[in-house]
Amino acid sequence: MTEVIKNLTANKITNLYLYGQDTLPGSLINDSLIRPSGDVLKIKVDIPSLMDPNTGAGRFAVGSQFELIIQ
Repeated sequence: MTEVIKNLTANKITNLYLYGQDTLPGSLINDSLIRPSGDVLKIKVDIPSLMDPNTGAGRFAVGSQFELIIQ
């Protein structure tokens, strides 16, 4: 299954990693939450839109603010 996720948040990433869905499951003690080891969830993320310098998360990271870059 391939999903395109817009408005990606830390909560969505965590839920996708832990539960295979972008929301919390109704019951966290359900045995169905334990996936087989070969089960894979493919996620497609539109990186350019997330790193847009005007609206995306990348607008907060400026290389010149890091001491490593200044040196």
